[in-house]
Amino acid sequence: MTAGSPLAAAGHGPSPVILGAFLVGGVIAIWTGMHWAFDLRGLTTRRCVRIRQRRAETWDVTPDAANGLDASGNLLARPGYLRFLGAVMAVAGLLLILVTYALWELG
Repeated sequence: MTAGSPLAAAGHGPSPVILGAFLVGGVIAIWTGMHWAFDLRGLTTRRCVRIRQRRAETWDVTPDAANGLDASGNLLARPGYLRFLGAVMAVAGLLLILVTYALWELG
């Protein structure tokens, strides 16, 4: 009954567009993650400074300063957080590349 239907055929491999998207996404994630994780060319430090400046411009009196706390207590403005995020992003990029390879081999 389904022998004549082209939609029922299961002999198709993964789309090259999907494989390419996974591969490019993995390479970009590794590239960005390594830059953030190892603070290449001071990228993480400059990003933290920009986040702090943007936060200071947004609120004249921060809620933390009103409570007597340090105004730079923003989690996103800490270099350690961005380095951790970069390491996670690099690992996610490696996983994307492994998924791409697995789909290519199975296809």
